[in-house]
Amino acid sequence: MPPHRFPKSTPIELGVLRALRTALRDPMNPDSCCSLAIHAGTTMLSRTEPDLMAKDPRQSQILRAVMYFLTCPRSEQERNALKKKLNTCHCKFVDPAVVYMHIGNNPTYDDPNKVVPIDFDTLLAALCLIIQDGLGTLPKNTVPDQQPWPNSEQEIMPNGATGTVHSLLQWATDPSSGHGAFGVFRTPLSFSLATDHLQFAVDHFDARAGYPVLAKTFLLPLLACADGFFFTMWIRDMDATRKALRPIFPKMADVTIKIAPILPAVEPTMGLGHVKDWFERMKILVWESRFTMVPCSAPDADFHMFNRLLYVRNLNQCMHLECKKALGIKTTVCVQCGIVRYCSTECQRPAWRAPHLPHKPLCQAIHSLRAVLELKDMDEWDSWMLRTIDTKVASGRQARHFGDLCASKEVDLELTKKIAEGVFALTEGKRAQLDELEKQVAQRQ
Repeated sequence: MPPHRFPKSTPIELGVLRALRTALRDPMNPDSCCSLAIHAGTTMLSRTEPDLMAKDPRQSQILRAVMYFLTCPRSEQERNALKKKLNTCHCKFVDPAVVYMHIGNNPTYDDPNKVVPIDFDTLLAALCLIIQDGLGTLPKNTVPDQQPWPNSEQEIMPNGATGTVHSLLQWATDPSSGHGAFGVFRTPLSFSLATDHLQFAVDHFDARAGYPVLAKTFLLPLLACADGFFFTMWIRDMDATRKALRPIFPKMADVTIKIAPILPAVEPTMGLGHVKDWFERMKILVWESRFTMVPCSAPDADFHMFNRLLYVRNLNQCMHLECKKALGIKTTVCVQCGIVRYCSTECQRPAWRAPHLPHKPLCQAIHSLRAVLELKDMDEWDSWMLRTIDTKVASGRQARHFGDLCASKEVDLELTKKIAEGVFALTEGKRAQLDELEKQVAQRQ
């Protein structure tokens, strides 16, 4: 069989596809399937492998129907009626495809009012993941009917950006709704939507609640955002995250500050380690941001300072603003501070001597910190700072130990803030220089 062909659908598969399209595009139709059947059918027909998705002609039909289902405007009353209808099995088992969609779940066929075991939240999460897996690069100069979904921005945002996000926002009180759907819109609008999702988790957190309630009202919203949206942005993308957060940063900062203390208490039992890592990185942005003033205690300040120092120390980048070399070049650290990197003495000397550049005051502040911590010996200092930052797992434990050391030595809070602000100024200046360099390269092309 040629590699570009996909096996023809069986009669049962065609029947399942037909039933799915009806259920997703007209779920209130008396002939539409229940949550159990829709979940089973989409699981059976959906492909997660990119090469198979491109070859399977059924995928575009499923994805378009799922997107229509998720973004169709509905009132609160209509949503409640929809959930009630889908959560109760009224399926007609005269259709072999519908029967097939129920076989693996063993429903009680003689009781049409039976509440199905796959509830609406579970179905919603599955549909959102299908959309996330199916999202690909928009093709150019193609015939729409012959291309996988999406073939245009209209298919991603069928009601326009505002209308589509508003339609997705209607599911914000359903804890599973964010899982995957936020990945469709990598824009400030999606950050706002995800922030509302996190606010829902904060508002409904009850430490006395049992696991089923806590999982649905707290765990699922956090996993939806941190696992399905935020956590896909690695440390090297946090600069882009900061830019996207600008419009709603105060709101996100408020939610982050509220959630962060909760996570250590629930993490051991709920497996939220990676979620906690993301929020610890997020706290760095909250504290250092110039967009809002957030009160910061000494332990938090020490924690954030250490993370910024560790980031620059392990970033293989010459920090001289005039250096045109890219990431990954050979660099050495300044012998005074043991943090800032340069590719040569030709870069370090002007960076140190220029009064308007941040390295010299930063270097002096770090030198003072090392004296207070009794870490003047470079080997001892390196024992803290020589850490390879994993792109997905922040060094939270090491940062907390460093914070404990600062507390035991009574490090002045103003010194801590001065260092963190100096590192921030250094990285911001370098980022601006690299952005300008990219523009110049693009103009020459």
